[in-house]
Amino acid sequence: MELGDRRRDAVRTLLLSFTVYLLPWDQLAFWAVTVGTNIVVVGTGRGAVLRQTLIAGAEIGEATLVRFYLLHIIALPLAVAVLFGLSHVARAQGRRAGPRGRRGRRG
Repeated sequence: MELGDRRRDAVRTLLLSFTVYLLPWDQLAFWAVTVGTNIVVVGTGRGAVLRQTLIAGAEIGEATLVRFYLLHIIALPLAVAVLFGLSHVARAQGRRAGPRGRRGRRG
């Protein structure tokens, strides 16, 4: 497994794990999502808008729970499946699907 594949797998795992963290709907989940979405505010230039989009409003509530549940069971698995499929097709055709400078190998 190449380093780029490991990084992509780590990001996918992180996103799926973060979205499931809110589902117990307890105090720990509330604060974890508060911290996680505040990191988005600090880490990006348009973080406030992205945070409000993630939590479905100005504050964390029932709409946030529904949003994270839908992200976890529909959006992220679908995105992972599509990216996996595209990567598999590209590698099967011998095109580059990995990091720059690396070519996919058959077999």
